[in-house]
Amino acid sequence: MVDVSSVPRGKKCGCICPSCKTPLIARQGSLKEWHFAHQSNNVQSATTTACEYSFAVSVRLMIRQLAIGNLEFHTPKLTLSIEGYSERSRKHKKVDLAVTDERQIILTKPEIDAKFSETNVDILGYVDEIPFVVYIVHKNRQVPPELDPPNTDKCGVVSIDIGCLPIHFEKEKEGRYIDVLRNFITESPEGKSWIYHPRTKKIRKQANAKMEQWLSKQKVNPSIQWNEPPLGISLPRKKPKSITTKLPERKVQGYQCMICNARWRDISPHCRNCNTHMCTRIVKGRAGET
Repeated sequence: MVDVSSVPRGKKCGCICPSCKTPLIARQGSLKEWHFAHQSNNVQSATTTACEYSFAVSVRLMIRQLAIGNLEFHTPKLTLSIEGYSERSRKHKKVDLAVTDERQIILTKPEIDAKFSETNVDILGYVDEIPFVVYIVHKNRQVPPELDPPNTDKCGVVSIDIGCLPIHFEKEKEGRYIDVLRNFITESPEGKSWIYHPRTKKIRKQANAKMEQWLSKQKVNPSIQWNEPPLGISLPRKKPKSITTKLPERKVQGYQCMICNARWRDISPHCRNCNTHMCTRIVKGRAGET
């Protein structure tokens, strides 16, 4: 695999399309971005369908080629998050624990198109003798279920989504796409996702333990009284008042219920007929006198 900047101009490049095997021309003009094209219009029209995903094919082959020998690789950050809710305290809780930070690793003894966990993977290398898998994805190629999770606990699996690469390639005006791709793999976490990390199970247990510990501490204070709004009315939550707080003394006065028209004298405006105080008004004088 070569990029357009590393070959002679025109037909002298001696290149063929990695997808449909048609001879290519290296376009290295001063107006358009440097690129490869099929050698004739007739050939191009005949191979358009076959080359529909030639970009993905080319990038996958280029990444595999860069893995020959030892491959420097930038892994992404992985954080495990779980959320809980306490019915007792009516509170939400989110626990975030880091499984691993971004790192640069060296894949030794890489194998291309190797067999791992009963499926073929793009790159199988080793980090401190632990298997490490790189699987390339795009819109028509997703991670197979055999890798999520794999059939062994002691390994790492990372996917690379090459869908974001065209934007990076467009910024390169002189066709040095292999350099762009090398920097993308070795320097950036963009497009990379952990499919499996060997510490995930351990961190998940720790997160669950933290959540269980938090839930066990959620108790409703018996000295706290919550003011619940009437059915169908939503009110902002106010700071709870302690029952032990001294309340102002309430005097006996006259009340009238606007629903049942009952009148009474008491310290409470609560209508016993309608079982509510929402429609009670104060009346002057004795009950029955306005």
